[in-house]
Amino acid sequence: MDTDDRGSSADAGETAPHVRRGRMLRRVAAGAAIVVAGAGVLAGVGWWTADARERYAEASADYEDARTAYEDAVDQVAAAGREADDAVELAARYTALDLAPAVDAAVADPLERAADELDGLDEPEAPDEQGAPAASVDSGWPPALDEAGAALGTAARELDDRTDALEAYTGDAAAATDRVEAAGDELVAAIAGSRASLEAANPSARNADLLAFRAAADAMESRVGRWDERSATEVESYLAAASVLAASNAAEQQQRTGGLEGQRQDVEAFARSIAAGVLLEFEWAPLVNGYGGGDSYGGWATVPGDTAPQAMISLSDSIARDWASSAIPRAVVVHEIGHAMSSKCRALFVPSTREESEAWATAWAISMGYDGPGNGESLYGRPSTALIELAAACR
Repeated sequence: MDTDDRGSSADAGETAPHVRRGRMLRRVAAGAAIVVAGAGVLAGVGWWTADARERYAEASADYEDARTAYEDAVDQVAAAGREADDAVELAARYTALDLAPAVDAAVADPLERAADELDGLDEPEAPDEQGAPAASVDSGWPPALDEAGAALGTAARELDDRTDALEAYTGDAAAATDRVEAAGDELVAAIAGSRASLEAANPSARNADLLAFRAAADAMESRVGRWDERSATEVESYLAAASVLAASNAAEQQQRTGGLEGQRQDVEAFARSIAAGVLLEFEWAPLVNGYGGGDSYGGWATVPGDTAPQAMISLSDSIARDWASSAIPRAVVVHEIGHAMSSKCRALFVPSTREESEAWATAWAISMGYDGPGNGESLYGRPSTALIELAAACR
């Protein structure tokens, strides 16, 4: 009995440490599980946060792109507006001109319509950009990052809409400005094209006025295709010169009344037709150079030196009176035009005396086929064959 009792006590003593070690192992295992689980949670949160930050960074970059495009569009609208204002202002300067001295006023209608269309465009408002929406992202909490990114996306889309509106206006304004400039170019070209008809319509204008008109016409023609403020100035000068040209022509014709207006115009037209572009002024009087009374005919030419080819031709009324009935008046006129031609052919011959001048004029008349009474030969003698041949080269 005693032996059995001792054996039972020994077994109980050995079991207690095993129980304690088992509990400890279970606690360690549980702790390790908690650690592993916590690490997994932390890893998941880290990935979630990183992904949210990436989405926010993309939204922020998109917003910055939209903001930059908007600011560029605002600048472009401002530039287009300035160009449009300049075009409208310049068009108003042109359409206010009195075009009557050169062209019909209706020629300016296309420019006026184009300018009205441009002026009627509504320039969109461009409010100041409000800046990026405020975002509290210091904590890195993903919902906060996503909320801030969504706000940036909304703001970026609003900026895109504004940019589209601004760019649409810029395109419309540029196209309308181009139409104004094209209409302005056409107007300047039309006015420049009136040059020849104005000269033809004012044949009796004084040489000084005609030369001034030609200078103004040259200056304006150089501006065709360059519709700008300087072109407007040249057009204004041209129109003023055209008015002076017409007034000069009217004044000269007014002095030629007396029943021979038609005949005088015929004489002057003939003289200009053989003068090869030399500018001619005409004066009429009962007597010129002592001739014109009875059956005589008088003529005189004054040729300025060192100027554009030109001359003042004085003729007796008898030339106009007998223009259609006698060949002599025509020969007298050809002789005087020979004097005028010396201003064009100075490279061939420069007379230094009156005798040389008269010989040249007579030779030129003969070279033109007027080898009879009135050509100057009866007064100044027959010029040399060499001089006649030289004069024939002056055309």
